[in-house]
Amino acid sequence: MAIITITPAAVEPVALADFKAHLGITDDTDDTMLQSKLTAARQSVEQYLGFPLVTTVFEMVLDKFPRGPIQFPAGVLQSVASVKYLATSGVETTLTADTDYRVDTASNPGWISPVNGWPSTMDTINAVRIRYSAGYGDAASVPAIIKEAIVQVGAGFFENRESVFVGGGVTTVPMGAAWILVQHRSYGWE
Repeated sequence: MAIITITPAAVEPVALADFKAHLGITDDTDDTMLQSKLTAARQSVEQYLGFPLVTTVFEMVLDKFPRGPIQFPAGVLQSVASVKYLATSGVETTLTADTDYRVDTASNPGWISPVNGWPSTMDTINAVRIRYSAGYGDAASVPAIIKEAIVQVGAGFFENRESVFVGGGVTTVPMGAAWILVQHRSYGWE
């Protein structure tokens, strides 16, 4: 199985202006670098959590259909756009939602289940392709607590620009980003 990003999130969940306000920065001199730190922080948070935050379109690629339901990687499943497969004849075929399969977006993670069993596929790699959208939705839909973690991680990237810190002691902030994120973490997406 492979998960391919088709359309990445169009916006960051935290606006650059909000990040700058957190850092106490009022000028525009370092905006490009700050945006890079903010994006890296969001990517780090998504990697830690195991799912995308803002709507992202993916394609799940399988060699064949499993025996039963297909569970999507962690995160909020918004919709399934298409389920396509190579029939035993080699012809690409598209299944019909509600007629051939049902989608569960209420569960987390979401899943799809065949109505009358999955069809047989051609005996080849990547015979099944499922296009779907996942994430909380737009930036406003991302929980505030996760946005706070992004800001904290981004601030750490900004304040500590090197991989080595010399001098002074280091103390982890109680209830910092890791503590915040562990409550939302999932282990099914990469």
